[in-house]
Amino acid sequence: MTPISLGIHGGAGRLGRHILALALEDARFSLGTVMVREGSAAQGQDVGVLAGVKPVGLLAAADLRDLLDCDVVIDVSSPAAGAKLATFLARHGQAKLVTGTTGWNKAEDQILSEAAARIALLRTGNFSLGVTALVRQVRENAARLGQAWGVHIHDIHHSAKKGCPLWHSINAGPGSIPGLGKRYKPALPVGGGGLAGHTQSR
Repeated sequence: MTPISLGIHGGAGRLGRHILALALEDARFSLGTVMVREGSAAQGQDVGVLAGVKPVGLLAAADLRDLLDCDVVIDVSSPAAGAKLATFLARHGQAKLVTGTTGWNKAEDQILSEAAARIALLRTGNFSLGVTALVRQVRENAARLGQAWGVHIHDIHHSAKKGCPLWHSINAGPGSIPGLGKRYKPALPVGGGGLAGHTQSR
């Protein structure tokens, strides 16, 4: 079977490095390009070193055009960078896009929707099976509770975390959790990133 050519957008971040390390160990994938932010310390570094293993002869890049030969691109960057990537890939009609980036605003949401009309695009607020199971439980339990019950969500992370994946997975609004109605109270995510999701440092 021919390996899937994989591009990683946001390869210098915590999750990006983890995905990179897994991809290097999995024969089903071949690394096509690992993208990092223009001017970052990771630009030009061997991606094996970024992943914490031995050099593999592929250097981290910052030019989106390097992703065009990939079969699939995984995006774990930032909303602004992810929206730019989605627009670029849709314009060229090339790679399929999987994005786990959170914190999108309405304008960036619209950009993703437009890109999805032109390329295969999968979006998730969290890759964790545990969080996915939790979100399902919240939705099911919310539907069973009476209107007298209030709902509060607390999302706590390490100080280096940007954004609040659980908050974004549930999407912090009654429209995304059937049964909550007016009982929903804004989440109180606690972390250190300062991105959308009302992240606070402690």
